Amino acid sequence: MGNENTQNSGSASCVSRNENSMVLYNVDAIKVFNIITSLKDTLSVGPDRLPTKLVKSYADILCTPIVNLINLSFETDIHPDHLKTATITSMYTSGDETNIERSIALGTIIATVAEKATLSGLISFTASCNILTPFQNAYIQGKSTAGAIYITITKITQAMKKLR
Repeated sequence: MGNENTQNSGSASCVSRNENSMVLYNVDAIKVFNIITSLKDTLSVGPDRLPTKLVKSYADILCTPIVNLINLSFETDIHPDHLKTATITSMYTSGDETNIERSIALGTIIATVAEKATLSGLISFTASCNILTPFQNAYIQGKSTAGAIYITITKITQAMKKLR
């Protein structure tokens, strides 16, 4: 899944690959900056003890080292162990009198940014290779599984009306 077959990292035109292989191209500082600044402003922290709000404040300075870490991970197919950790905490759901407690996992900020960069690369790859059908709803911007359920129920209802 890495860039081991690239002649010039980050350049889609220089990749010699099997057509069934996925290649994650290097990310750039602009992409990482946009990912960081799109994160929700929170003060909650994961194992890195860095609140998102602080990282966003210094996004311009932190972009380059984060880009280097993500690209090295793509090139070597190695995801550093310290980015695989999370802090598990309990949280009460709001708006209900029962106050149901649920567990949430807070990962590191760098892992979150790397995940979003990987997802972006995966979506670009699947779109460029026409891997997903038009009926794919999960993980596609502007579509949802709820929309798929609605379409399915509508078709079933219409078919039942025709049988009457």
